[in-house]
Amino acid sequence: MIDDLLRLTNVPLGGSVLDIGCGTGKSSEPFAKRGFVVTALDPGANMLAVCKKRLAAYANVTFEQASFESWSADGRGFDLVISGTAFHWVESSARSKLLEVARRRGALGIFWHTYLNGRNPFFEQLDRIYKAHAPTLYVSDLAASQELADREKEEQALSLEGFSDWRVIRYYDNIRYDAEGYVNLLRTWSTHADLSQSFYEAVGLAIHETGGSIEKPIRTTLCVGLRP
Repeated sequence: MIDDLLRLTNVPLGGSVLDIGCGTGKSSEPFAKRGFVVTALDPGANMLAVCKKRLAAYANVTFEQASFESWSADGRGFDLVISGTAFHWVESSARSKLLEVARRRGALGIFWHTYLNGRNPFFEQLDRIYKAHAPTLYVSDLAASQELADREKEEQALSLEGFSDWRVIRYYDNIRYDAEGYVNLLRTWSTHADLSQSFYEAVGLAIHETGGSIEKPIRTTLCVGLRP
């Protein structure tokens, strides 16, 4: 995905990258490895601490703690602005600010992950767990709901003013999780923050009963726009 993003945007080698909502640094790291000058921006002190530790070996990365809404670029412009699994946190009133930080002939890349249900019987059990322990999150047709949600995110990205020549690419993969790993993943989702311990225990037990691990399909959507 990163290679596709760079091919589509023609960002010069060693160019500047702003990572909005860098989190633990997963989205910043591939650009740092390729020699780009990265500004990793995140409002969370704990997240930024993990990011700093992860990217400590790269002198081409700087770290700034602030929300995008309150952050000041101090006149800096960036060849590429990215936001991985974080752009939905940016307030709509602040999205015009992207034009202030993206240079002329620069680019914007927004991407996110959608965790899909597989064909394993575990996922039927998972639906029953949501229905019993988290009924507000249960949907009868998850695939359709996810398609609509992804489409809405795509439309929000493609409607950003000042960017054109949009491209949307979807990538598909599978990730294997054991019970602890999958439960820990669920705990990171904002929609799951208030769920009961019984929900997580039921999910973990279902994975153990399935054989100790599951393969979770994942779809990654990349939206790329250019600034004329």
